[in-house]
Amino acid sequence: MLQTITEINMDLDLNIAVNYPNNLHNPNNLNDIINSIILNSTNSDTDLNHVENIIQDIQEHTIQHEYSNKLALQKNDRLSKHTTPYPIILVGGTNGKGSVCAYLTTILTNAGYTVGSFTSPHIFKYNERICINNQPISDDELIAALLPLLKYNLVLFQTLTLAMQQIFIANAVDIAIVEVGIGGLHDVTNLFEPEISVITCVDFDHTTLLGNTRDEIGLEKAGIFRPNKWGFFGSTDIPHATLNYAKNINTKLQQFGIDFG
Repeated sequence: MLQTITEINMDLDLNIAVNYPNNLHNPNNLNDIINSIILNSTNSDTDLNHVENIIQDIQEHTIQHEYSNKLALQKNDRLSKHTTPYPIILVGGTNGKGSVCAYLTTILTNAGYTVGSFTSPHIFKYNERICINNQPISDDELIAALLPLLKYNLVLFQTLTLAMQQIFIANAVDIAIVEVGIGGLHDVTNLFEPEISVITCVDFDHTTLLGNTRDEIGLEKAGIFRPNKWGFFGSTDIPHATLNYAKNINTKLQQFGIDFG
């Protein structure tokens, strides 16, 4: 009988680690993987195994304890950004990311769009992290997306993020709602170009990675903003560093209490 995936004990910080393992020194490796997924979504011919066995395999064969090393996260800076076949709304912030993703997904689904959503953590099953129109993908879909990625020895959050893109392509989504893992600037979700970026709020979180002040943390989270594209900030209390970053790159910033709300 298939075990429930929740039987796998996993620390949340390890779930959302975004650094490289020691054997992935060349950032072009990840670029190549991403390009192959976007340009040619693949299906594995390997016999389907239990999801929890695949997750355990990823956990056991990647070096996850390095997530506390900020220098490892900064390797993502050398990676190029990738454009997907569908628009992305990228949602970051200290609190409220999941709620914003849920609202956006429901609104767009009810409007008749095919909506992919990627959130973390899950409550019962890993499948809940990747949904189509608010419905978690099946075990078979998740396994088929994970199996081709195992050989790259990426950490779990990287693997799930790339699997998410492959699943969204296979389901021909009209739009994707993607929740940032940690921070924003160095997060693996930020490797894909969003059309709209959202920061819910900025407070103290993951200070060992993001910084010890709201300005330092706000600057990391502002890394999901893009030049000449819409960016939303969902609080009246925006750090100076976040505001300055948006102005410097000419983000079309909309702030709660000033432009909406």
